[in-house]
Amino acid sequence: MLKLGAPTLSDWPYSAVKNATNYLEWPRTAAIWRSAINNRFSTVGRVQDIQTDAGRETAKALINNGYVLLYGTDIYAWLR
Repeated sequence: MLKLGAPTLSDWPYSAVKNATNYLEWPRTAAIWRSAINNRFSTVGRVQDIQTDAGRETAKALINNGYVLLYGTDIYAWLR
């Protein structure tokens, strides 16, 4: 999203039926990617220690100031 941007929902609508079989599908139309370039992130960062009160307060402040927060986790960590 930093380099290529992200398609809008109107350009690349979510379809539960379509995505149930392949949720990793990407748009294959050049026009969608040309439009997506207008929706790039200007910067990225990381909230450290999100499990602490200070980390959660930082995340809340960012959301209140209009930032977008993405969350990622290792879903298979419990297997180790």
